[in-house]
Amino acid sequence: MKISVVVPVYNTVRYLKKCIDSIVKQSFIDFQIILVDDGSTDGSERICDEYAKADSRIKVIHQTNSGVVRARKTGLKAADGDYIYYVDSDDWIDENIIKSFMDILLQYSVNMVLIDNKREYENGNSFISMLPFEEGLYGQEWIKSVMIGQLMRTDVFFASSDRAAYWNYLIDKKILLKNQKNISDQIRIWDDVVVTYPCLLDSSHIYIKKEVYYHYRQRSDSLKRIRDSREYGRLQLVYSLLVRRFVTEAKRETLLKQAKYILLYSILFAVPEKMQVTGGLFPYQKFPPNSRVVIYGAGGFGKNIVDILNKTRYANIIAWVDKSFAIYKEEGIKVDSPDMLYQIEYDYIILGVLIAGVREDIKKILITKYHISEEKIIDIDMNMINNTSLPIEFQNILNEVQNEMI
Repeated sequence: MKISVVVPVYNTVRYLKKCIDSIVKQSFIDFQIILVDDGSTDGSERICDEYAKADSRIKVIHQTNSGVVRARKTGLKAADGDYIYYVDSDDWIDENIIKSFMDILLQYSVNMVLIDNKREYENGNSFISMLPFEEGLYGQEWIKSVMIGQLMRTDVFFASSDRAAYWNYLIDKKILLKNQKNISDQIRIWDDVVVTYPCLLDSSHIYIKKEVYYHYRQRSDSLKRIRDSREYGRLQLVYSLLVRRFVTEAKRETLLKQAKYILLYSILFAVPEKMQVTGGLFPYQKFPPNSRVVIYGAGGFGKNIVDILNKTRYANIIAWVDKSFAIYKEEGIKVDSPDMLYQIEYDYIILGVLIAGVREDIKKILITKYHISEEKIIDIDMNMINNTSLPIEFQNILNEVQNEMI
């Protein structure tokens, strides 16, 4: 029984050595490492070759730039291991992760092993993302009846889907091959979701290990790529793959709702104009037009909110704030410290963030530190989220698949 660690690499020279070092320095040494250079031009390709010369366990594959899906397929095809573990080239792992995987595989016959992860922020902060399950061995009935329903929350918007990321899972190669081989190489985001969900649904047994072994680097530029004008078409490919698998499951309504949340999040971030709803500011709680507002959040979605309000003139932006204002100012974005709230008059504060947990943290700070009443904080409206359909292109995909099932 052997494990292959596959690392797709593309222009991550700043982070790559830390990533590879964390892999080669594992306490368990008998495993394979495959570095797939996806046409890097920043020196990452040379780093891969240098490590391969120094460590016989490392195999390097150079290919023309074809995207992360093709890079993963290339690594999977070349892997000797019975189990595959994907590591992103800007992240890193703890030294005992492979040993822990092997201990579990030697004791139990499982298709997948699940672990927790830690988000590592550029300012030095970190946040542990925990799977909402107890450690132990679970069978297919539990996976389908319990786990799938809780994998991504649909009672809030948007609960991070980190739980579906590749690096949360060690996966049986046979199941991975089945579910990854037909995934379109055009997909750039959610390439993990369209594979890990089906792998879970196909697993007879999984083991959940309540340890944090994976460090997920939160880069400020990591989501810029999804603003590519072609991403809207790629998102339709993602939705089609999810729908075609989910409609065959007993928990299809829950799964389809999760798919909607995943795609709605992406559309709001990448092409929010596709979701414009008459009146107000979608998907936020109603507030009067011409109100004086502060936007809290200068990430990708916060920028979208500012752009939308500047275009529609529905509200007057008095200030734009973020706790990481210094970083954004270095990028030339005119964002101020939240302490600005002590100095200005406004009617409402709009939480310009998509991730539910982050919005909750901001709301607590606004109430406890700045003594702002909850009525003045405009949050995402869950009723609006649930009552609003995806754009017509996605509805057509769902209708087409459902008609095929009749």
